[in-house]
Amino acid sequence: MPRFLFRMSVLVMTLPLSLSAFDTATAEEVEHPIYRSWAKHPIGTTITLRSVTISGGHTIVTTNRTRLVKLTASAAELETTMTSDGTGKVVESPPQTYSQRRMFPLFAGMTKDDIGKPPKTSKNGEETLKLVGKEIKTRWFDSTGQTEVGKSSTRTWMSDDVPGKLVKAVTQVPAAKNSTTVELIEFMIPDKNATQNLQRLSPRYRGLFVRRKTGSSHSPLVFGRRAKTNDQGMPPIEVPWISLAWKARGERELPVFGPLHGLALLTREQGRRAVKINEHLQLNMKS
Repeated sequence: MPRFLFRMSVLVMTLPLSLSAFDTATAEEVEHPIYRSWAKHPIGTTITLRSVTISGGHTIVTTNRTRLVKLTASAAELETTMTSDGTGKVVESPPQTYSQRRMFPLFAGMTKDDIGKPPKTSKNGEETLKLVGKEIKTRWFDSTGQTEVGKSSTRTWMSDDVPGKLVKAVTQVPAAKNSTTVELIEFMIPDKNATQNLQRLSPRYRGLFVRRKTGSSHSPLVFGRRAKTNDQGMPPIEVPWISLAWKARGERELPVFGPLHGLALLTREQGRRAVKINEHLQLNMKS
């Protein structure tokens, strides 16, 4: 598997943060639009980006889930988890946290509009995209770059209404005849009453997770619990008292219960508890 394919599949996801490493000693500071995009949303807000790289007979699928865990007047603390099959099998990286500072240096030759968007842009425009069941107003940017095998061209769609701003990106490398497409596939905002609702559930419901038996998006879904003594989790344990209504393809593993995982609804109907996770997924729990 060519190494540059895996690196390309990750590169586009990090475009909005590509200006974070410069020296800040003498520059004027302005508010970073990435911080501002997260600050609009409550703690626990989660987005997931999926990257698909296709080249010849190779396909690499990478997902990057980012969750807002803390927000202060100076920084947004974010937790990211990446899953990729770039090594030939699905591998999930341990969660990592990083801070997006609120203030960012405005260097000589830069304008406020340059911060948080791809570098070396040549064209831009506006377009409304329909993703995650929403119509999202975006601004797109065309940019160029260089890979190990030749020049690349990228169109990136960004929105102030989406945490992290990145909505979609398509990269082409003509010399290698490959493409990488990144899309927003999940945008969850936690319900204000989610934590209170969770406290009313029996302890046996807490910590439940849904995962696929393999890394394939077409494999069956099963249920299980993470073992308290094993941070890496244990093989799924089937839970017969839960049925699943699945309306769209989802992630390899989706946390279900937890005060920050975006429960949208908790009601009791016809002797059953129904938990709507998002517009795509609902759990029906037998009494």
